Amino acid sequence: MRLSYNILWCEDDAEWLEETEEGVKDHLKDLGFVAQISAVRSENIEELEAELNNSSNYDLILVDYRFNDKTVGGEFIKKIRDHNIYAEVVFYSGVSSEDLHRVISDHKLEGVYVAQRAGEPFYDKVFKVIETTVRKVLDLNSLRGIVMASTSGIDKKIFQIIKTFYNETLDDGKEKNTFREKILKRIKKKLEERLRNFGKVNYDDPWEYLGSTINFWSDLRIATLSKEILEQYFDAKNSKSDHNKFYQVIEQYRETSKKRNLLAHEEEELTSDEDGKMVIKVKNFKFDETTAKDIRKDLVEQDSMVNKFLENLSQKP
Repeated sequence: MRLSYNILWCEDDAEWLEETEEGVKDHLKDLGFVAQISAVRSENIEELEAELNNSSNYDLILVDYRFNDKTVGGEFIKKIRDHNIYAEVVFYSGVSSEDLHRVISDHKLEGVYVAQRAGEPFYDKVFKVIETTVRKVLDLNSLRGIVMASTSGIDKKIFQIIKTFYNETLDDGKEKNTFREKILKRIKKKLEERLRNFGKVNYDDPWEYLGSTINFWSDLRIATLSKEILEQYFDAKNSKSDHNKFYQVIEQYRETSKKRNLLAHEEEELTSDEDGKMVIKVKNFKFDETTAKDIRKDLVEQDSMVNKFLENLSQKP
């Protein structure tokens, strides 16, 4: 399971879809996921076919009964199943539930929930199905994997920021020399036991060496981003509010990384809380479903901010 939650949504009313999907996105955000919605808006089966050929990795499928007064929703679901896609389906409409159940029966469809199109009943059913699918896929071990994999992805993006900042922002000469030396000196201080290998580093072009997380690991990358970029360069070219926001997110990510490292490297104890739910204890840190949800939400914000910074940095003035 990823931080993203993938939805295929077959709905011809663009205005209704735009309004309704915001509620679904907000609910998934509260659960610590980013909604990735692929929409099919035509009654033509060819459009659905093209989407299914493009991707089959859906966590949930939402299908309207009518498309431009044509009752093709049942055919759509059958086509989806014919592609061996067995994600949960919510089949909805303003008509009676009996009509939808009849279509499901006529097409011999399995794994299909029925919902009314009206606001609260629709959201109530869809939210319950979303929560069910999340619980099916996510146990504590896979949640731990999400934290470790996602923080690893952000680590790589932080390295991209550092390298892009060096290439695109700093002036050739003294600025670049100073920047390189600070990074390498910080690493040298931390890696005294590896001085023999470190002495072979090409100071003029150290990026292959720095690209390894063994040599230039997460803590040092965060320190470089915080000390060398944010404090010395970023503040001079951006508003104080932007600086503070990004700095705060990076400090939050530093704490997230510490939790990741505990889960990855420290001895754990598998136990249960007073409600009988499974809990992973690592030193003084407790990792359960609530903690995992909070970390996912933090990671979504942190990843978004790092992407924004990287995008802005890559745009030449």
